[in-house]
Amino acid sequence: TTTTTTTTTVVKAAHMEIAPPSILDTLRTLLKDDDVSKVVCVPYFLSPGRHATEDVPQLIREAREVLGEEGLLSSSSSPTEGDTNSGGSEKGEREITVSAALGSHLESMLGAVDDLVEWALEEAE
Repeated sequence: TTTTTTTTTVVKAAHMEIAPPSILDTLRTLLKDDDVSKVVCVPYFLSPGRHATEDVPQLIREAREVLGEEGLLSSSSSPTEGDTNSGGSEKGEREITVSAALGSHLESMLGAVDDLVEWALEEAE
C-alpha cells in the first residue's frame, strides 16, 4: 500500500495595529477556515527592534489565549523565538511557532533593500 501525503502551504499577512487583519484574526482564519495544523509566525520588520522582540510576541501570546478560549487551541504558552504551542482540539493537534524576526537578519535585509534600490534606479532610466 502506498500513501501519498500532500502538504499545502498557506501564507497570510497580519498587522500588529491600525490596519486589518489583526494577528488574532489571521491566526483564527488559519486555524478555523484554512484548517491548518501548524502555523509559523514570522515577524516581518526591516531591522530588529521592540515591535519584533516584544510587541508582536505579546500579541501572539494574547491571541493564543483567545484561541484557546474559543476551542481552537487546547492551551497557551509564551511565544518566544522558536517556541511552539501544541494542543489538541476538535480538529486535531495544532501548533503555533514563532520564528526570529526577519529583520533580525540585518545583513540579508540590507541586501534586499539594496537590490530594490538598484532595480528602481534601473527602471527609472
